[in-house]
Order: sequence, then C-alpha cells, then structure tokens
Amino acid sequence: MLPDALRSVLAALREKRAMGKEISINRKTLVGRSVLLAVPGEKEAKVLSWKLAAYGCSISRVRNGRQAVSAATQGVDVIIADSLLPDMSLADLVDALPAGTPLVLLDVTPVQVESIRGKTARVAYFYSGYDPDDVSTTTGRLLRSLDTDRV
Repeated sequence: MLPDALRSVLAALREKRAMGKEISINRKTLVGRSVLLAVPGEKEAKVLSWKLAAYGCSISRVRNGRQAVSAATQGVDVIIADSLLPDMSLADLVDALPAGTPLVLLDVTPVQVESIRGKTARVAYFYSGYDPDDVSTTTGRLLRSLDTDRV
C-alpha cells in the first residue's frame, strides 16, 4: 500500500505525461497546414511565424482585415488574427470570411467575444498576454477537432 503523498505525486506525473502527449499530438496536427497570419505588429508576427514554421506550417502573412479576407478566399486551413486589425472590426472580419473558416483570435476582449458569439463555432480565443506556444498548441487542437468532425 502506497502512502497518500506518493499516490498524489504519481497521479500528478501521470497527468503531466498525458498533457505532454496531448500537446505533442496537437502540434503534429500542424504539419503541412496552411496558416494565414493576420497580425499588424511586426514582433508578434515574427514570433508566431517562427513558432508555427517550426511545427511544419506554411505561413502567409497579412497586416489588415481586407488582405485577410482576400487571402482567405484562396483557401487556408486556419486564420490566426489579431482582434484589433487597423481597418476592420472583429465582427466585420468574421462576417466577411468564408463560412466555416477556423479562427484563432488574439488579444480579444469579452465585448469582442460577445460581438461574434454564434457567428462561427470554429474559433479559439486568447486574451491579452498570450503565449505563442499556447497559440500553436490551441491551433493544432482546433484543427484536430475539425478533422474528427469530418470523419
């Protein structure tokens, strides 16, 4: 019989291993995927591009909403967009994109989330202060969930 302290340590290790496996699967889902990055800030775009390219994504970058809508009509697997694009509100961007386009939205506010609620089910949100590693993992999870929906 194991002491309670040892049991809790073993349970924590099992949980950490399972989380690591989930992260790895989500990131493997990114291999060969086309990502449209609609981020006006140079620094954020470079960091996200670097992270996503490291996982095997093909990256296209635009700096505003009109360019994002135009590029999305060419076909991409997912769009990662800043919520504060210089020429278009988030609600207008969601309305203008092809139906069913998976979105990962960065730096959103609760008001923005409310403004697009119900317009698209294929969306993940990040509030201010996001980690680029979390963005890549969440993007993979979103794409993986869509892949299982299609099966």
